[in-house]
Amino acid sequence: DWAFCERPDPQLYCAMGDGSLVSVTYDREQKVVGFAKHEIAKGFVESVAVVPGVEAGFDDLYMVVRRTINGQTKRYIEVLERPFDGDIDTIDDSFHVDCGASYNGAPIQTVTGLGFLEGEQVIALADGNVVDSLTDDNGNETPLIVSGGAVTLPYAASRISIGLRYLSRAVTLPIAGPQQDGTLFGRNKTVMGAMVDLLNSGSCRLGCAGDKDWQPPITEQAMKRGSELFGSKL
Repeated sequence: DWAFCERPDPQLYCAMGDGSLVSVTYDREQKVVGFAKHEIAKGFVESVAVVPGVEAGFDDLYMVVRRTINGQTKRYIEVLERPFDGDIDTIDDSFHVDCGASYNGAPIQTVTGLGFLEGEQVIALADGNVVDSLTDDNGNETPLIVSGGAVTLPYAASRISIGLRYLSRAVTLPIAGPQQDGTLFGRNKTVMGAMVDLLNSGSCRLGCAGDKDWQPPITEQAMKRGSELFGSKL
């Protein structure tokens, strides 16, 4: 199944036979063709459709996603969140979870109405802070698990988005810097260090591929209020 989205950028979304979601950004005038694979947490995308968005300048991609939740097969109608714009949006506006829900109101600590994710491990963004576990008095961490259609956060928050965690991975182009006798392309290289340039980010963890011992977050999440976005801006 496939659907074409015109705004904000011309993109063709395809629900593949293996349940994955693939998009092709195509702009004939600018000679742009780019492929991307969208990881859908624990989901099998069965169908896609594009409808004009509520917000000006955006079309919405709707998907039928099949999941096994709490031992039962369920289907969800989900909409792809519009791109995050750090020049307009604040960190509280971000929504970076799959099959999620949002709350905006008086501060609450227990989030209810999550029966559609019963028994699942979830992650939350509470007032701009990432919350993926609870810590007891002994410093032991336990993951956030939906039980009885609810989860309890470590503190009360007024703006919350909560859902399934997904993993994004970026693969850089080969290192091919200039040298006096040519380029590095095709040569054996030893990487001694790396610089990460972030764009409108709230927090970050760094580590080596396959290494479970990640470094502490660049921005500690101990504060109850979300910090400002950091990194470069376009």
